[in-house]
Amino acid sequence: MNVLRFSDLCAQGKAKGQRVFIRADLNVPQDDSGAITEDTRIRASVPCVQMALAAGAAVMVTSHLGRPTEGEFKPADSLAPVAKRLGELLGHPYENGVPLVSNWVDGVDVKPGQVVLLENCRVNKGEKKNSEELARKMAALTDIYVNDAFGTAHRAEATTYGIAQFAKVACAGPLLAAEIDAITKALANPRRPLVAIVAGSKVSTKLTILQSLAKNVDQLIVGGGIANTFMLAAGLKIGKSLAEPDLAGEATAVIEAMRARGAAVPIPVDVVTAKTFAADAPATTQAADAVEDDDLILDIGPKTAALLAAQLREAGTIVWNGPVGVFEFDAFAHGTDHRPRHRRQQRLQHRRRRRHAGGHRQVRHRAAGGLHLHRRRRLPGGAGRQDAAGVRDPGQARGGLTTVFFGLTVIRTSHNAAKLYTVADTKWRPCS
Repeated sequence: MNVLRFSDLCAQGKAKGQRVFIRADLNVPQDDSGAITEDTRIRASVPCVQMALAAGAAVMVTSHLGRPTEGEFKPADSLAPVAKRLGELLGHPYENGVPLVSNWVDGVDVKPGQVVLLENCRVNKGEKKNSEELARKMAALTDIYVNDAFGTAHRAEATTYGIAQFAKVACAGPLLAAEIDAITKALANPRRPLVAIVAGSKVSTKLTILQSLAKNVDQLIVGGGIANTFMLAAGLKIGKSLAEPDLAGEATAVIEAMRARGAAVPIPVDVVTAKTFAADAPATTQAADAVEDDDLILDIGPKTAALLAAQLREAGTIVWNGPVGVFEFDAFAHGTDHRPRHRRQQRLQHRRRRRHAGGHRQVRHRAAGGLHLHRRRRLPGGAGRQDAAGVRDPGQARGGLTTVFFGLTVIRTSHNAAKLYTVADTKWRPCS
């Protein structure tokens, strides 16, 4: 895909002295005290910030965190913990944290060679509904808009879409560009069978993608809260687990579409449950048809993981979006962990073990991204608008390219050896 890249602008000296607005994805998990429990998204965003600073730009970074109420800022919504961690990762002179700016829509004071973090963008009224007034105000803050938030690039919001329409220049950051490159390579000419794993919390946000995948992939596996909805569609009880009962009919339609093509959507045969949603909640493995009314399904069980791993053993290409369990809690991370580990073990039968950046725990914590180019749809916050600078319209996918954007994990095979690709230091490297 031909997109304007921030790295190219920096290499050409076009970012020097410019005000650069970076939309990052710093939506990290936190414990009850607000402490960050996993910082992968912050680490993944650091290279773009460093690139901008090295280019001599005045750098503004923003992100959402959690689900705040627009116009009603609360301390729990603050990016303060993120500012502290980002500063630690950037180092001198930000060891004590990157300056955090509140009420920033009408103006930001930042000089070339400096970086500030703009408070939670979803607190601003009009962010989620892509208010044109808000987008224009934000665009006026910057000379160069950089979208480096692949995990939210599929959302048409003011900081991911609207601002790109009105900014002087809009481009893709290194993380977003790396995602585009890697997945384009993986799916431009996939080895068959092509297997898609779609997991996460909601069917509603990925329904059109599931419907499209059911027409194109050779095998479709669902996980997480999405799998709970499919379990309902299959007539199983899910207790008080996260699901969307009103979409069970749509899930059934996806199952039928796969069946018509001689394939299936595997339904879990066992699950890992708890009575409460907590890291220290006792985990119980039980048959999928034995879930009680007060159970929460938080992961797939070992039998299901083994069955799916056997199915993946025969895959030529695997694309994966989202964790199949609550991976933030170790007791419920095994299903997400099992499948990449299985593919790595298979690969080691063919090749000597090599050590690379990352590893399975790093891969396990990758965040979900958008999926909105599979049907040659545009990815709302994907690139920038076409203008004299040669920037493409937000997320346009043309020229016959059909691709699936699945987030930060893609597994593919090469020369009969499975490779697991992940982002590390802005480069995609196979992880051992």
